[in-house]
Amino acid sequence: MRVYLICELSSSHDGDWRKVEAIVREAKAAGCSACKLQYWSSADRLADRRRATDYYRDIYRRYQIPQAWLPAFYALCHEQGMEAVCTVFLPEDVAFVAQHVDRIKIASFENEDASLVEAARATGKPVIVSHGMVAGILPWMLPYSRRPSGVHLLSCVSAYPAALDGALASLHASKRDEDWPGYFAGFSDHTRNVWTGAVAVGCGAQIIEVHVRAYDTEFDNPDYAFALDPDELRQYAEGVRTAERLIADVPVDESAMRKFKVVP
Repeated sequence: MRVYLICELSSSHDGDWRKVEAIVREAKAAGCSACKLQYWSSADRLADRRRATDYYRDIYRRYQIPQAWLPAFYALCHEQGMEAVCTVFLPEDVAFVAQHVDRIKIASFENEDASLVEAARATGKPVIVSHGMVAGILPWMLPYSRRPSGVHLLSCVSAYPAALDGALASLHASKRDEDWPGYFAGFSDHTRNVWTGAVAVGCGAQIIEVHVRAYDTEFDNPDYAFALDPDELRQYAEGVRTAERLIADVPVDESAMRKFKVVP
């Protein structure tokens, strides 16, 4: 199957809708499957839930997007032939976000919040959950004997930027039974390395999420240090698509050489 490659905008838009449009078009040109925004209706509520310092509270306020962006983002992504995805952080935002996306994402910081996950599942939209900052299976998955329908886990190192050493270890070791509750369907990438996506495909990733910025994203943007620029995104996507071809289950024609084969 074609790997579902998500271009994550996060805060790289700098609060400027024109940068959103630019990044989405670059994602289309690179061959991405979807683009993703992050939405929270209250920066203070998000900060309180995460017990965040004033530094992060200010960041949440600065990069909070208006509601009107989500329907416009959905239309823009579909116009470009891609899906629209959005990370939701607050349970009270799930219903609104679900109206304007094809899939819902839940970040590592919220991945143990069973009520948030179940609210997202209840919308009927596919749900992608990052598995960072957790050792072993997520607590809300324990009652399940099979993987909950519609939920896809991504192996994730929630450090920004993430070190290369061990970044894909969990994905590489993931059980290959897709019905297992803790099966990793893919990888949420924070390494800022153009080869990581290709290696993740070789490790079995079916979904890959990578952070991308505009050429003119501000240097002090919190995502700048680990987001790919558009040139790097094209290299990254090319690696992912090449890896798909390399491991594709297709017939290999060796007939031209068979006549030279030594027969004992």
